[in-house]
Amino acid sequence: MYYDYLILGAGPAGLQLAYFLHKENKNYAVLEKDTICSFFKKLPKHRKLISFNKPHIINNFDRDGFFEDYGVNINTNEVHMRYDWNSLLSDNEDLTFRKYTEDFFPNADIMVKYMNDFSKINNLNVIEGINIINIDKNNGLFKLRYKNDNINDYYQCKHLIICTGLSKPNIPREIDGIKHAIGYEELELNDELYKGKKIAILGAGNSAMETANYLLNKSSFIWMFSRSKRKLANDTHYVGDIRATHSNFFDVFQFKTLGLFDVINRDFEIVKDGDKFQVNGEGGDVDMVIRCLGFKFDDSIFAKSIKPQLYKNKVPLISDNFQSLNVENLYFGGSITQSLSYKKGTYGFIHGFRYIMKYISNILVDNKEQNIYHLTRDVFFRMIFKVINENSCIFQLFENFCYVLLLDPEKKKIIDIGEIPVSKALKMTDYDKILITYEYNFEKRDDNFDIYIAQPLYVGFTSRFFHPVLRYIPKDSHFNYFNDFDDLKYKCNTKIQCVCGNFEEFNYMNKHTICKDCSNEAVCKYCLNKELISKFENNKCRKCRGNTSDNIYNIYKRLYDNHKTNCIYRFDFFENVENVFISTDNYRTLKRFFKFIFRDSYINVEHKFHNISYDINKENRIENLWTIKGEHPLYEHIKNRPFQKNFLFAEDSLIYPKTEEFPLEVCVGNLRLVETDTRRLEGLNSLINIIENIK
Repeated sequence: MYYDYLILGAGPAGLQLAYFLHKENKNYAVLEKDTICSFFKKLPKHRKLISFNKPHIINNFDRDGFFEDYGVNINTNEVHMRYDWNSLLSDNEDLTFRKYTEDFFPNADIMVKYMNDFSKINNLNVIEGINIINIDKNNGLFKLRYKNDNINDYYQCKHLIICTGLSKPNIPREIDGIKHAIGYEELELNDELYKGKKIAILGAGNSAMETANYLLNKSSFIWMFSRSKRKLANDTHYVGDIRATHSNFFDVFQFKTLGLFDVINRDFEIVKDGDKFQVNGEGGDVDMVIRCLGFKFDDSIFAKSIKPQLYKNKVPLISDNFQSLNVENLYFGGSITQSLSYKKGTYGFIHGFRYIMKYISNILVDNKEQNIYHLTRDVFFRMIFKVINENSCIFQLFENFCYVLLLDPEKKKIIDIGEIPVSKALKMTDYDKILITYEYNFEKRDDNFDIYIAQPLYVGFTSRFFHPVLRYIPKDSHFNYFNDFDDLKYKCNTKIQCVCGNFEEFNYMNKHTICKDCSNEAVCKYCLNKELISKFENNKCRKCRGNTSDNIYNIYKRLYDNHKTNCIYRFDFFENVENVFISTDNYRTLKRFFKFIFRDSYINVEHKFHNISYDINKENRIENLWTIKGEHPLYEHIKNRPFQKNFLFAEDSLIYPKTEEFPLEVCVGNLRLVETDTRRLEGLNSLINIIENIK
């Protein structure tokens, strides 16, 4: 039987792709060797999913009327998908996981029911009980032979999409005695089998931790063996690393409650001695060894001529079109797409790959639909704020997919491309473009749970957590060395805009938050205009001394940097715990950035600085300021002195350059911001060193 499109596997990925092909009335079928969503009928063994289901979210997005005033319409159902890790994409608002359960970590049985309902309600063409045993390709057509007494029973198609997931247990052959271990996939949930037993677990991922948690009140002792250090998801931001919901065993180990972690830098070895076992000759005799070493892609059904290349012997190697590198029209979807972002992103999980399946469907049906709008600041502004506040794809596929807007200033048009992989976006060189992503800042924080750091005004790139980022890239820019998102973060020539309008290299800006020119200037306390530090005399700028030469009134004006090719101009929004971003918090910085994009010739912002009010006590010390030495500064030491506003420690952070009478002084409004933030203190000290050496 022939189909234009055959999808192998009726799990979440296969059903999602089938949904989009069905909408386009394509000739397709989904072949499933068992039944719909059969994987989740068996796994996870202990039935609790670790994918979030948040049925209730903040509905009052427009508290200040911002979106209504600017004509930004927010789709609440789309926002819901930012916090829903289980639902598939569809036009039916009732086909969402929150309609099935309110459990934050749902039971796997709910997943099975949901997927079966999804297939039935959408009338998807799923054929169950078809066990494909061989795949070959002849004359441009794939031939899929299935298990049957008649060897001639087969399916044919032009496009084959494999969505079988990581279905094969990882049983390393190099482990001597691995046959003595019980596999996670065959574990029996019978409490009596484990009571009072000493148990060894091979592995340190979620399945191993899940198993250890199950055994805590049953076994007498648990010994966990791994060949690498444990990685926590809340540290790496990779949701496949150990999740907090599985972390009970950490307490057992730390508080010495008959449990032990053991990292072995060599292959495991299991030796059977009677009815007992030893792992690498350690830990004495154990009653049972459980293998929790994960799963991998099963390529055994492919003929040798079209067998896909594998990455780390686990998942297929694929292009950024999710196509095999060595077989045309062979695509991969779902959890086996991870080679493009291995152990970094969300490609291997429903809340990530549901968007990938939509992208693959657009490739398969050659859907190149684009929306074109008139290029004005207002339209551009509305589009930016709609995407960053609503779009769930770039939110869930953070640091992998981006939303692309192409700009054509000559024809005054914006071409709305939508969500595509970052690698594809960088290859588009015919237009100036805006890439919108969600990402984490690359700095390592002292405390991953530190939410106390105040957000400085005007400098979103100091955001330490998850936030939206705009990248403006002039046309004809080529980034041929791009391999993954880390290259975009660390290797591509990237500049950040200072409060004065200048662009500086990103690494420099990330340390100091003011540009090199600004580090040579200070604000006059008398007139609040900027002046070169070297031109102050008796704390007065040239203007206040009656000198109008050298065009000093225009010192604050900056000519824009040229729109250089092969250079990325980056804008970060301030992080927001509610993920609601409005222009009030970003207005000045956005205005400055937009001026650059639209190629205005001059910028005239940050001319006037608000005066600083001092709360002076009886000892003549300023109570609303602290020096970084932990003291309130004396008023007479800083009164009337020129100052710099620094944004490492929020808006009320001031640097008073040294004079003949007084040394350089650094004051902040909240000392705790300095005391608890090593990285920013290091940046501040680096900046102080620059200022002190100005001649």
